[in-house]
Amino acid sequence: MNYRRECFNDEGELPWLDRPDADEAIEARLSAGEIDAAQAAQLHKWVRDGYIIVEDVLDAETVEGINADVEAIVKEFKHLPIEELRFKIQDIFPHSESTKRAICLPEVYSWIDLLLGVRALPYQTLNLPLSSQLSTHTDEILMTTQPPGYLAAIWFALEDISDKSGPLVVYPGSHRQPYLSAEEVGIPIGVDEAGCSKVYDSNYYGMMNRRLEGSGCKPFVFLPKQGSALIWHSNLMHGALATVEQGMTRKSLIAHYYGDGVLHYSDLFQRPCHLPGLR
Repeated sequence: MNYRRECFNDEGELPWLDRPDADEAIEARLSAGEIDAAQAAQLHKWVRDGYIIVEDVLDAETVEGINADVEAIVKEFKHLPIEELRFKIQDIFPHSESTKRAICLPEVYSWIDLLLGVRALPYQTLNLPLSSQLSTHTDEILMTTQPPGYLAAIWFALEDISDKSGPLVVYPGSHRQPYLSAEEVGIPIGVDEAGCSKVYDSNYYGMMNRRLEGSGCKPFVFLPKQGSALIWHSNLMHGALATVEQGMTRKSLIAHYYGDGVLHYSDLFQRPCHLPGLR
């Protein structure tokens, strides 16, 4: 089986908030008493902007536990090149109870369940003590679903975030742009992951930047207090600004959630994505 977007047809329903009648559906649920006014406002924002902000979702004890676990890993493996170290702080939840507790919080599940319209299943985490300074991208090409759109990410602030630390930046409304597929990027079917990455690095970011320039979408820089979080749509363009003060921390936790009942795969790497069974 080829796990590439062009190998699948368009059958299956889009997430309820990606459909043309999303705003009307929100108002219908509000009128029926299924959601309250605050939830409705967040859902309308998701439809319009492709993200929502949830304040004070992590308590201080959980934040301190995550940061302590990450600091221990960084201390042990600080001799490694940065890319190798990055893999050491990816998916630490089997060994970090605080990280696992954060991504499995009932409030987090409740919001992502509501946004996707199906149960949210945790897939992957990445703990970043410093800014990634990553160029503009979307998650959809790396973590793909069929039907499309059944993936969301959450970015937790593990300290107060400064505008000098290379903060997260998102582009409201960019989630409504067409999906950029591996086929469009020029990645051949059948190459190994190293080959996929080589073509991706060469072609993808330039294509994404041109798409962003033509979209008219303006940046929103996320400068939260510790414990707050931003949840984004799988096709929302996002990245990180450059760090102004070198060495300044930007402690964060990112988690990705697939929707239950759909196909989970990577269009970029042409393989299925296997979930860890946390829910």
